[in-house]
Amino acid sequence: MPEPPASCASPVTVLIVEHPDVSKFLRHYLENYSGFTVIEAATVAQATLLLRTPGVRIDLLITNKPQELYGLRDGLKLLYTASIPDERFIRLVGARNFAVLRKPFHTDQLLAKLCWLLAAPELAAALRARLSYGKEASESGH
Repeated sequence: MPEPPASCASPVTVLIVEHPDVSKFLRHYLENYSGFTVIEAATVAQATLLLRTPGVRIDLLITNKPQELYGLRDGLKLLYTASIPDERFIRLVGARNFAVLRKPFHTDQLLAKLCWLLAAPELAAALRARLSYGKEASESGH
C-alpha cells in the first residue's frame, strides 16, 4: 500500500461554522485528506469569540453564515457554502479572499475552491495526491 503524501509545506487552520452534518463531513475530509487543522464552532457566537481572540490561528473560515462573521478578522479567507447564496452579500463583499461553494457540492469542487482561496499550487498537488490515496485505501478496504 502506498504511503500517504506529505502534508502541505505550510500548515492551514480552518474554522468551520456549519450545519452539524456538513461540519462533520468537512472536518473528516479536511483532517484526513488535506492535513489541515480544523476547529469547529457550533454557533456564530462561538466563532465570533474565536475570531476575536488574539493568538488563535485561523487561515480560512468555512460557513453558511458569512453575514455575521465576515470582516471580524483582517485578511481572513472565507468559503461561503449555501444552497441559495445571498447575492446581495456576494456583491457587497466582492473580495479576492472570498469564494462561494453551492450545496450540494462534490469534493473536487471543494478542493478547487480551497486551492483558489489559498492560492497555493503546491497545496493543490498535495490535496490531489491525498485524495487519490484516500480513494485507493477505501477501495482496497483499508
